[in-house]
Amino acid sequence: MNNFLYREFIDHLVGFSPRRGLGEVRTADFLIDFFRRSNIPYKTQKFDSIIPRIDDLVIELENGKKIEAKTSSLVGGKIDHLTLIDTSGDCYPYDKPNVNYNSKTADFSLTDFFNVPSVCIRRDDVSKLEGINDFNLEVQVEKEKFISTNILVGNCTNPRAILFAHYDSILSGAVDNASGVALLISKIMSAKFLLEENLFVFTGSEELSFDWPTYWGHGYRVFEDSNLSLLKQAKLIIVVDGVGHCPPTVIADPEEVRWAFPIRSLGALPGKVIQIGGNIELLMPIWHSDNDRSDLIKDDFFNQAYDLLSSQNALSD
Repeated sequence: MNNFLYREFIDHLVGFSPRRGLGEVRTADFLIDFFRRSNIPYKTQKFDSIIPRIDDLVIELENGKKIEAKTSSLVGGKIDHLTLIDTSGDCYPYDKPNVNYNSKTADFSLTDFFNVPSVCIRRDDVSKLEGINDFNLEVQVEKEKFISTNILVGNCTNPRAILFAHYDSILSGAVDNASGVALLISKIMSAKFLLEENLFVFTGSEELSFDWPTYWGHGYRVFEDSNLSLLKQAKLIIVVDGVGHCPPTVIADPEEVRWAFPIRSLGALPGKVIQIGGNIELLMPIWHSDNDRSDLIKDDFFNQAYDLLSSQNALSD
């Protein structure tokens, strides 16, 4: 490791949260300024982004009770029948207008977005919906337009390895994925010579877009569209997402990797794409919520992730 103050860096990123829309733009500016001040050459890939704005609203029930909610859909419209969905489960209907919650946390947890009218509520407010027969809610979804930026650091011509981490977030996003960004930058700061043969890509617009059914990963696909030849010629592709809160693991199964790196050409890159991340079950209680805080990141687990990254070919100090 090195003297890079990764925890302070993560706090800076979380300070821009939610890192979507304007928050994402400010985060990109911060990262670019950091590379500039550190004398680290970089290139930018700018692109138009459109995301659904996440708005707060209050649901007024027939029994006089009120429930605070957040929009969690790509389209507006009516929810005229109460369909409750626990998004911590493995299987639930994506095609029904719904009210959703994450039973693993008491906070708002925007685990999923839907292509039908949908709102997210807190787990503890679910009981207020008991016995409700007449449910009618109009959901409005506004589009938020901004310029997103992929930041490319290192060898953009013939990289041996390409490493990715997204810097945007749904809400606070310390583990998901400020820690992943900090891990890659920590690696760069400890071994700048790696930039001669490898490419580090910090992507925006990963969490949310109007792409359906895969609304996440948009920034990765923008990179893919312009740099498919680099992906094909690279010997190793590493995606870092969700580290520091538990022991890290290497995920190599293509179907699991696709959740973290949903590019169109993944099937054409057999055997060379891996993810370094944590246990998804341990992420669920904080996923896309304001409970995803910096204090959950532990030095031991972050250092283990650093060592795991360094153990990959071409990335040893």
